[in-house]
Amino acid sequence: MKFSFKKYPLAWLLFLMMPVWGISLQWSCGSGPTTPSAPVTIIILVTATNTITPTPGTPTVTPTTTRTPTNTPTNSPTVTPTPTISSTATNSLTGTQTSTETNTPTNTISPTASSTATDSPTPTVTSTATNSPTPTPTNTPTITSTPTAIPTNSRVVTTLAGGGPCCAVNDTGTAASFNYPAGVAVDSFGNVYVADNTNNMIREISPGGVVTTLAGSGLATFANGTGTGASFYAPNGVAVDSSGNVYVADQYNYLVRKITPGGVVSTLAGSGGAGSFNATGTAASFNLPQGVAVDSYGNVYVADNTNDLIREISPVGVVTTLAGQAGATGATNGPAASALFNNPAGVAVDASGNVYVGDSGNHLIREISAGGTVSTLAGQAGVTGANNATGTAATFNNPVGVAVDTLGNVYVADDGNNLIREISPGGVVTTLAGSGSPGSTNATGTAASFSSPFGVAVDSSGIVYVGDHNNQLIRKIQ
Repeated sequence: MKFSFKKYPLAWLLFLMMPVWGISLQWSCGSGPTTPSAPVTIIILVTATNTITPTPGTPTVTPTTTRTPTNTPTNSPTVTPTPTISSTATNSLTGTQTSTETNTPTNTISPTASSTATDSPTPTVTSTATNSPTPTPTNTPTITSTPTAIPTNSRVVTTLAGGGPCCAVNDTGTAASFNYPAGVAVDSFGNVYVADNTNNMIREISPGGVVTTLAGSGLATFANGTGTGASFYAPNGVAVDSSGNVYVADQYNYLVRKITPGGVVSTLAGSGGAGSFNATGTAASFNLPQGVAVDSYGNVYVADNTNDLIREISPVGVVTTLAGQAGATGATNGPAASALFNNPAGVAVDASGNVYVGDSGNHLIREISAGGTVSTLAGQAGVTGANNATGTAATFNNPVGVAVDTLGNVYVADDGNNLIREISPGGVVTTLAGSGSPGSTNATGTAASFSSPFGVAVDSSGIVYVGDHNNQLIRKIQ
C-alpha cells in the first residue's frame, strides 16, 4: 500500500515529533548513557532566541547571543541559589530540575546562578538596599549668620605697650615707646597695629607685647618701599584684613596706603594733593583722610575728614563716594547722597556691610546701612556731654575712633570726654572704661583713666584696644 502525506496531512506532524518521542521512550525505559532514578517531567519554555541542544542527563545552554544587561538598577535584586531559579533574564533552562523563569527585568542569570550585572550581589548575599540616602545626610547646612557669642568684657584696664623713653623704642611692653599714637587695629592672631602719628611709623605689637616697626622711616615725607624704606606723614588710621594686609590713612600725604604682610608699602589710592575727585588709584584725591576700615571683600572705607565725606575704595583701587556731599557740612540723615557730615574722623564696618562713623564735628555716631541710608545711632547733633542713655538722648564730645564687634556692639573713643563708650545694637550707650578726667590709671571701669583716646579696636574675644594719644600708650580693656 502506498502511503501519501497528501491524503493524511496530520502524518507530517507525527513524523516531525518522532525524535522527541524517541528521547522520551529511551529515558522512560532506562536506556541511554545516563539513567535517571525516576521519571522526570521536562518543561521547556521557549521565550528567548537561545538555541537549546539537550544532551541526555547533562543540561546544556548554548546561547546564540551573549547579552550583557544595559540597565543599571538602583535596587540590588535578591538572588537565592535554589533548584528553582527566579531569574531576571530571558534564558531557558533545561536539565533534571524544574526551572521557572520570570522575565521582568533584563538581568541575565546563568544556570549556575551567577549574573553579569554589575549591580547584582553574590549568591550568598541578600540585599535590601533602596535609593534612600544614608541616615546622616552629608549636606547639613552650616549657619554662618548667627554671630558667635563673645565673653563679657570685665572692663579691666591695663597697659599693653608704651611708657618707655622717647620716642620710637622697639622693646617689650612698657619698655617700648610711641609718639602720640592714634588709630589701632587688631588681626585674628592678636597682633595689634598702631598708627604712630608723630613718629610717622606703623608699629606692630605681638600678643606677648613685643613692639616692632612694620613700616616707616620716621621721616615726615612720602616714599613707597619696604619696611623702614617707606615713609609716611602723620598717619592717623589703620585697618587690617583677613590676609594680614594693613591699610593706612596717611593724613598729610592725602593718601590711603597699603602694607603687605612682608612690609611692602604701596599707594592704594590718592594723588598726594587735596581734593575730592572720584577715580581709580592715584587719579583720585582725598583731603586729610583720618580713619580707615576694611570689609571681608577687601573694600576699604575712609573717613575723608576735611571733605566731610565717607569714601569707598574697591579692591582694585576704584574710589567712589559712599555718603555725604563734598564741602557741605551738616547732620542731615537720609539717602547717602543727600546726607551730611561734619569732620568725620573714624569708620568701622560690620559683617553685614553697615558702616559706622565717628562724626566728630557733630558729636554723633552715625550709621550707613548696607542699603545706603544714613541715620543717627547715638548722640545729639551739636551737643557735647557724657550722658549715658539710649540713642539721641545720649551725648558725646568729639568722638573719634569707632569699632564694631561680631554681635553689633559699637565701641567709641570719646576723645573730649577721655572715655571709652559702648553702644548696644539697640542704641543703649554706656561707659566701658574711664573716669572722665585725664590720667593713665590702670583699674577697672570708671576707676581707670585715659587722656584723649583717639583709636579703638576690638578682637573676636571682646578685648578692646585703645590708642591713648596724649598718654603715648596702647591700652587694653578686658
